[in-house]
Amino acid sequence: MRGLWLPALLALASCVDAVSCGPFTEEVDGACVGQVVEELEPGESAFYEALSGLSPCVPAEGEVQLDLQAGCAGDACVGADAQALLDAHPDAECRSEGGLLSCDIGEVRASVVDADWNGEPDDGAVVRSLQVLAPGKRTDDGLGVGASMSCFLDVLPEPDLVAATQQDGEWVLRELYWSEGVRVGNYMLYTRDLAGSGDWKAGSATWIELDGGR
Repeated sequence: MRGLWLPALLALASCVDAVSCGPFTEEVDGACVGQVVEELEPGESAFYEALSGLSPCVPAEGEVQLDLQAGCAGDACVGADAQALLDAHPDAECRSEGGLLSCDIGEVRASVVDADWNGEPDDGAVVRSLQVLAPGKRTDDGLGVGASMSCFLDVLPEPDLVAATQQDGEWVLRELYWSEGVRVGNYMLYTRDLAGSGDWKAGSATWIELDGGR
């Protein structure tokens, strides 16, 4: 009877389905892991390839409450007094992590120094950075969460850094970064657009970070 175990195990193994990994993942030792996201700089051919062939701009919707140059989203601005901002939004949800206080004010997340981890901004602390995490706010020229990544390239200067990965042999944008302190990311639905279409080149911004060039 013992001689029957090995054939039985081999037969069982042959019935196990192979790992099927989704977009922007690959199989490693039987598990799906994310593909490497590469940082590309101006002057590299891959930088321009990643920026080419994007779908035409579809602007963001919402109220004009976003100013990328000033680093403001609504009444929250990078460099502004942190305690004054929280006093104006008593319903803000804050949590302290690693000496920083992250406070959600609607669709905007403000980052503030909390060196003593007491759940409150340090004395004199200012807003270090802002993240816009959902649609609803846009610039007067249509930039915001939900806008096509190409919109940012149409309006802003050439980015200083691009993060991209590949799908079906083509570069697909994951992040755009400007040294003035603007970062735009596209990580929803494997970089598809917010409407969920399968067009990799129609990816839309899923978050915007403003940090004043820190």
